[in-house]
Amino acid sequence: MAARSYPDGMAGTPSWTSDTHPDLRPLVVDRWRAMTATDRAELVDRLSADTCALALAGIRARHPDATPEEEQMYLRVVLHGPEVAREAFGWDAAERGR
Repeated sequence: MAARSYPDGMAGTPSWTSDTHPDLRPLVVDRWRAMTATDRAELVDRLSADTCALALAGIRARHPDATPEEEQMYLRVVLHGPEVAREAFGWDAAERGR
């Protein structure tokens, strides 16, 4: 299957393309279009899990004495912001030395 050609610079595309060579962008887009909805959902699920694992590694490096429960609260701060963590979970990262 030949790659579809797109206008120069792929105007209107999101910033994710900034790390992809312009010649490869059409191939990436074509690959995504060829995926089933299930394939795309599985990919997003894996990327989300990998992102959380990386965030938790950083949290553990910054807070080596944190309990597993505290690690999860710090993760909520990373994912949702300190205001949501404070309002939804009653947990203030600033009080914990973040």
